[in-house]
Amino acid sequence: MHTDLVKNRTENRVRQIDSLTFVIYVDHADERHSVHRVAGIGSRLLACLYDGFLQAVVAATVVLGCIQMNYQISFPLWLLFFAGAHVAYHFVFELLTDGQSPGKNVLGLRVVSIYGTRPRVWQLLARNMARVVDFLPICYFAGGVRAVFTLPSRRWGDELAGTVVICAEPFADMLTRIQCGPAAYNVSPDAYLLESFVLRQNLLPAQVLSRLAHLLADYFAKRYGFFGEAQLIDLYQRGDYGNFLMALYRREQTAAQASDHGNVVCE
Repeated sequence: MHTDLVKNRTENRVRQIDSLTFVIYVDHADERHSVHRVAGIGSRLLACLYDGFLQAVVAATVVLGCIQMNYQISFPLWLLFFAGAHVAYHFVFELLTDGQSPGKNVLGLRVVSIYGTRPRVWQLLARNMARVVDFLPICYFAGGVRAVFTLPSRRWGDELAGTVVICAEPFADMLTRIQCGPAAYNVSPDAYLLESFVLRQNLLPAQVLSRLAHLLADYFAKRYGFFGEAQLIDLYQRGDYGNFLMALYRREQTAAQASDHGNVVCE
């Protein structure tokens, strides 16, 4: 069900699948695509601390070297130097390593465009130049506040550049690694819609359930057809829309279990 989404290279591909979880469809050079989780504040903070430690070591070395050589540099020049070095550090690493600073690499994060593509040079430059603003008044306060109160978590630099930080590991692999089946989340908006109806239909009043089932059945039938399956055709033609949606959902679950990547076919 995400064919149109994948073909559209100018659409924001970040999708929300529950109150705290966002995913994004990411393109690859070999025409494949994968689904990745948008990184949260915690992992980004740890990556920032790691990068900050490395930069602090280098800065301390430079300062000690200047003291030993009796170089007299004014505080404004030091401030300008460290701000420029901080921006350059992230920009160069993200440019040369496909969106990863050392901290992001250790935490398994990387930067991508919100369109699911590798960020362009100007995007990396913009997001890192904006660190000067995000850092204000101290320790990324402005950027951190923006990330805390905005979903998904993005600092001002990401908003300006049209980028997002993601977990480098595909989302389905993350679920498998923690022994949580890929059916726990459907990363397609349409698959999530179908699953939500099937799993929550007992909570709806009968009149609402009947009307909603009819609308959803018409939507899925017109958008995706019947996959050549006689059972789906028969249920739809008889107006048994609730069972039609249940049969479609079971079909998708079977397809998901048979798929090597654990993704539903109707995505």
